[in-house]
Amino acid sequence: MNEPRKKLSDILLLNSDRERLSNLWKMTAAAAEFAPLPPGEYPFRVLSGELFTAKRGTPGYKLTLEVTEGEFEGRRAWCDFWLTPAALPMTKRDLAKLGVTDLNQLEQPLPQGILIKGKLALRRDDEGNESNKLVRFECTGVEPGDAFEPPADQGDQDTRAEPDNTFNIDVLDEGTQSLAPTPELPTSTNGAATTPKGKRKGTGPKGASEGGNKP
Repeated sequence: MNEPRKKLSDILLLNSDRERLSNLWKMTAAAAEFAPLPPGEYPFRVLSGELFTAKRGTPGYKLTLEVTEGEFEGRRAWCDFWLTPAALPMTKRDLAKLGVTDLNQLEQPLPQGILIKGKLALRRDDEGNESNKLVRFECTGVEPGDAFEPPADQGDQDTRAEPDNTFNIDVLDEGTQSLAPTPELPTSTNGAATTPKGKRKGTGPKGASEGGNKP
């Protein structure tokens, strides 16, 4: 036997609640459908990165992004990176910009407050549905952390036995990597680089190259 359908009087406590809801219903405009963001460049905050499996079983890693400025501030977009042999070179290239260089890092939360600048395009599936696609991006910085967060050197946990899976975020400055600039060697009067006193060529660790790591 079917139960009788509920009435508003069954879920509202007082008769005045019905009248208030009725007035609110009449004055409230219906929200517009969420359409994809218009194509163009946007400043984003990276909210999260998570592993997922597509409908067809393809493994991937999904970024959730949020617009930080402008007319569409607060709107979100998503970007999928595929973990297949064909797509892996591009996936590693792009995730390295966020500091993801080790497979185990995909199972960890991304650092909070990563800021990027990305270009969105529109794509349409076989059924005619439109969605956004992040065609390129670069990391522009990291938002300031919690003012009450203690400095890293005040931590008392012993992590010597743990693997180093920290995130080294690749911040771009005018198209140039600015994480660890190589210190300049002093030069002689003829412009040639000189070796600092007390250190001779070949005295460093075996296999080390002069002038820092190659780009």
